[in-house]
Amino acid sequence: MNFEFKNVSGRGKVFSFVTFHRVYRPAFAEDVPYVVALVELDEGPRLLTNILGISSDQVRCEMPVQVVFDDYDAEVSIPKFRPCKA
Repeated sequence: MNFEFKNVSGRGKVFSFVTFHRVYRPAFAEDVPYVVALVELDEGPRLLTNILGISSDQVRCEMPVQVVFDDYDAEVSIPKFRPCKA
């Protein structure tokens, strides 16, 4: 149970994903369809996150992505990902 913080590049690839077409929570009704993905960072760890900036039918496994932070307030930022710019 030894953990430590390390800086990472914020780049990775989509390992797996699912597109939600149904509203399960009213708070996400305007986001449907949305992608929930398992992103593997270049450094190895995997994060469960959302893919932004691309239509859900364009998301693919192995697609390179880059982190963006969704700032909910001054104390909470959620890492989400967008396709890498070529």
